[in-house]
Amino acid sequence: MEQLELPLWDVLKEATAAPGEADLQQLLKVLDESLLMLDTVGQLQVAAEAIAFLKTHVSSEIIY
Repeated sequence: MEQLELPLWDVLKEATAAPGEADLQQLLKVLDESLLMLDTVGQLQVAAEAIAFLKTHVSSEIIY
């Protein structure tokens, strides 16, 4: 599955690199803007890719 080129991925990378400095409001805004451009299938694809990205890049200690 090829990842769509969205600003969302840049924001997610920045947030995972420095979680303590992440701007959650900005991340959610970019997510919302990114999803508005897509149809339902595209939205589901982005959601799946974002979950997979977070699973691989975020320490389980942060999640729990």
